[in-house]
Amino acid sequence: MTESYDAIIIGSGPAGVSAAFPLLDRGLRVLMIDGDLASSAIVPTASYSETRRADPDQWRWMLGDDFHAMKARALSSPKFRVPALAGVFSDFLHENRIHTDNFTAIGSLATGGLSNAWGCGVSRFSGNDLAAFPFPAHEMLPSYERVARRIGVSGRNDDDLSDFFGLDEWAQRPIALDLLHSGILARYEGRRAKFRQLNIRMGRPRMAALADDLAGRKACDLSSNCLWGCSREALYNARFDMAELKGKPTLRHLGGTVADRLAKQGDEWIVHVHDRLSGAAFEVRSKTILLAAGCIASARFVLDHLDLVGKPVQFFSNPTAAFLAWIPAALGASQQDGFASSQLAMAFTSNEGEDIAYAGLFSTQGLPVSEFLDFLPLAKRYGIDVMRHLLPSCVVGNVFFPGSLSEHQLTIAEDRSLHVRGRFSADLDTAFQTVSQSLGKAMWAVGGVVPPGACILSPPARTCIMRAHYQ
Repeated sequence: MTESYDAIIIGSGPAGVSAAFPLLDRGLRVLMIDGDLASSAIVPTASYSETRRADPDQWRWMLGDDFHAMKARALSSPKFRVPALAGVFSDFLHENRIHTDNFTAIGSLATGGLSNAWGCGVSRFSGNDLAAFPFPAHEMLPSYERVARRIGVSGRNDDDLSDFFGLDEWAQRPIALDLLHSGILARYEGRRAKFRQLNIRMGRPRMAALADDLAGRKACDLSSNCLWGCSREALYNARFDMAELKGKPTLRHLGGTVADRLAKQGDEWIVHVHDRLSGAAFEVRSKTILLAAGCIASARFVLDHLDLVGKPVQFFSNPTAAFLAWIPAALGASQQDGFASSQLAMAFTSNEGEDIAYAGLFSTQGLPVSEFLDFLPLAKRYGIDVMRHLLPSCVVGNVFFPGSLSEHQLTIAEDRSLHVRGRFSADLDTAFQTVSQSLGKAMWAVGGVVPPGACILSPPARTCIMRAHYQ
């Protein structure tokens, strides 16, 4: 017999669980579908420096029992090499029948979705972001408050980015900075005039990471384990909310299954799904469907249902760049444990006040030296020694450009597979040169140097898409 629900949510990441709470509070029968196969992960419990120094089994969480880190060496982000995250990304393309050309499409079948592996940066949408939506931005304020208080946001601070993020009313205090980032921020505060000339503002990022305990989760203990897995659950993961949701009598969580197609029969939706282990196919029905399977997988359902076979649809993502900045005054300092996600943020604007880029600055602690060797003009045997001495005096960062600088396309094929073609706008090179030059001047103003070639634009084939929008 085909089961019927008031609402079916495809996906259990942050969007899926946020949609589930109000539906369940109204007493509606909700089915949540994800492809999780309940794999266990090994994560460090002591600080990164302590574990690296004294744990004889550290190879298990750094390399993996099956040497996952070495097998994933060709992938762009260090997240893909973390053994604890291997199950987060596995089989996403295959199960969703997604094929790519000059593009790296990233998604997750796991409970919690990509919040198992995200950087935890959060902000409100601006009025410009929502200009094309059929409601004003202020109508989302109650939702922002509910979500911010539930997931735990830190970074509240009367700084130059308070308005940029717009979450301080519901946020905890900032997580402590390490000495390197404290020095950068202090020098920024003394050189604001220079940064105004560069149209750059710096401040604390607002993060879905705890500075204070919340709902059974423990605050960040500055262990530098953000990449490898936080045993304290200080970094928000939608998986945490599933425990509460499963306690509600009208929710059914269907794990280990993948939705294949949507169909409409009268006023009811039919979702065709299959079990990942047995391959058994079946149907579930609902009056309402909520697509929370990630931007690209959700798009496949829509294009398939609308029967747009062979008709490309443009979608946008944020082009990214990575950089390293050396702080000469810190040369010789010891590596310090701390918060290993973004500690400082920078917003770049045009002369007209339009947002043109955003950057996050990170400590190098918690990143293996091997992550930097491919970018050195040295043999690896020498590069290891150089970077071991140099990294404690360096910060690294990511730069995110507007989605309008991308020109990707999605096309549904006759067999209902989705084909993704990646391409950036011709204007991206100009934007990158402008921002990288401003970044170099900004780092110089706070006592840092961005060495030649140390700011690198990621090509579409290495752009990991976790967020996008369509036209």
